[in-house]
Amino acid sequence: MSNTKREDPRIDEYKYFKQLMEHLNHDVDVIFNEKEFIFPKQLEIHLPSDHLNPCPLRCSYCAGALYEKPLGRWEMKALHLLDAIGGRVPQHIYGGAYTEPITNPYLTTFIAKTREYGNSFGIHTSGFFLKELQATTKFLNEINTLADNDRKSYLQVSLDAGVSWSWAKVKRTNKKHVFWEIIDSLREAVEIRERRGGKGHSIRLGYLIEEETASPEQFAIISNLAKEIGVDSLRFSIPFAHYNQSFSKVREYKNKVEIPQEKIYEKWLEPLVSKSKEEKPYIFWNYPWFTDIDRFTFNQCIYSYFQITLGADGYYYPCSTVATPTASHLRLGLISSEIDDFFEIVKKARNPEFDPRSMCFDKGLRCNRMGLECNTIYSSLKNET
Repeated sequence: MSNTKREDPRIDEYKYFKQLMEHLNHDVDVIFNEKEFIFPKQLEIHLPSDHLNPCPLRCSYCAGALYEKPLGRWEMKALHLLDAIGGRVPQHIYGGAYTEPITNPYLTTFIAKTREYGNSFGIHTSGFFLKELQATTKFLNEINTLADNDRKSYLQVSLDAGVSWSWAKVKRTNKKHVFWEIIDSLREAVEIRERRGGKGHSIRLGYLIEEETASPEQFAIISNLAKEIGVDSLRFSIPFAHYNQSFSKVREYKNKVEIPQEKIYEKWLEPLVSKSKEEKPYIFWNYPWFTDIDRFTFNQCIYSYFQITLGADGYYYPCSTVATPTASHLRLGLISSEIDDFFEIVKKARNPEFDPRSMCFDKGLRCNRMGLECNTIYSSLKNET
């Protein structure tokens, strides 16, 4: 999975170190040397679903499948915290290591609070309840109105299949009809935006490729649907191995799944991917190098400059992929409404002596694409000086 001389297929929305440098005014030297407190670029807020069930689906490739999955009640504290921060964290991402954010009754309130201060939001969802929420609360209209004309805000749906039967199989549900409900919801979201003269958030699709969903026909179906509906982007990728596994297990997955499948899928996708980054929708193949287990060679973590996570269990964590009691040794403290507590939490995360090799890698924990990119590039820059 070498990246030698390969063209980077990503648009700016997926170039994470570039985003971090823009946030830091292109001054890499402030990392671990900040003279004044620097707020992180974003918060990742893992809303605790409906407080009863972490997620309505049991996706075969769920990254957090092997995690403990408790659900806390801390939403009011977090809303007060956003007031205390007062817009100084530019982006708020609503996702989850093991939760489904759109089932949380406070989500629209959080989106409204995010936008009150001019910040951007991102929602990561399976889309399972989009049709029901639109029917009962006009959810799609509300988030479009709240986004106004901010295309940095987005709704990302992990559809992960081209037909209903394969979707149901990998999502481990017998409700095949929901696949088409999600398609209808995506179409409605785009139509709402069009009726407002193009105002509103971006709409993105994700396609994680499993054996049941891997075929030239399914790739073509979803690509054509993306064009017909008018979403902004469609990303194809192979799911990375579950978190909370030894690196030897993840490397075994790389050798058995990622390496042999990469060449096959790349060939099938070649006629479908965009030839220009100006195309809409922008369709691209995010090859496995972006999460390659053999790139985890760095010995410092700078991810807290990019993001701090509010975990579903009610604790702050240094990154979104360890936001579970399974990684309780990485907890930074209880979620609080106090800004002084937030300052201390972030400062605690920015420890140049923290070694992810012993604190994360040796315990089966590892970064996502964002953390891996930021840490590897920073490590290479540091070694050059």
